[in-house]
Amino acid sequence: MKTIKIHAIQARAERLHQPEMVEVYEDMSEVWDTTVNGVCIMTDENHSTVNELWNETLIATGAPRGCSNCRGL
Repeated sequence: MKTIKIHAIQARAERLHQPEMVEVYEDMSEVWDTTVNGVCIMTDENHSTVNELWNETLIATGAPRGCSNCRGL
């Protein structure tokens, strides 16, 4: 299971002009907690799928990939 801060997902989606990706994370998550912790918890398999979608989006739009610390949530 992967735990990701929702604000990090939102920031990345905004930076890459892909707001619909927030919905993809929410749909594929096991837990989408906006109340206190602000985290998204998803299976490793779903996390890999979402990262593949990001990569496809980056390639299709020609967006910069960023540094190794910024890639992939």
